[in-house]
Amino acid sequence: MKKLLLVVIATLGIAFTTNAQSFSLGAHLGIPVGDASDFSNFNAGVDATYFVMDFPAVDLGISSGYTHFFTEDYEEGGIEVSVDDISFIPIAASARASLGSLLIGADLGYGIGVNDGNDGGLYYQGRFGFGLPLVDIYAYYKGFSIDDADVDINSLGVGAAIKL
Repeated sequence: MKKLLLVVIATLGIAFTTNAQSFSLGAHLGIPVGDASDFSNFNAGVDATYFVMDFPAVDLGISSGYTHFFTEDYEEGGIEVSVDDISFIPIAASARASLGSLLIGADLGYGIGVNDGNDGGLYYQGRFGFGLPLVDIYAYYKGFSIDDADVDINSLGVGAAIKL
């Protein structure tokens, strides 16, 4: 885990010292779906995206942030189950296509598990939204496929990102 974190920090450091085409900071709010809806009722987080390659209609870069799933006790087979909140730091390749003011994007990478017992896993996100002069507003579907577990942590929500 420490080696992975060191690699992530080094990668971000190298990326941030190159010539940036665009950078955005944002926040998102979501509702857990699928397996996650059994034990979580709300998802929130922050995002940072750094596009290092800018083509006429497509941007490519890296993204990271922090996402948190707020959990609640639930009942399974007549037994009350308590689950700790679940958090991730996603590190991903990011792509965004612009069709006028319409935006379509995708992230693919790894979600580092932050809380105890969370090994992290594959991270993926799809976005659809609108690009305004200073801010992007979007809807998303985000998921984490947890390593060594038969569970996916997914959410559907909305977000906004300020262009810097």
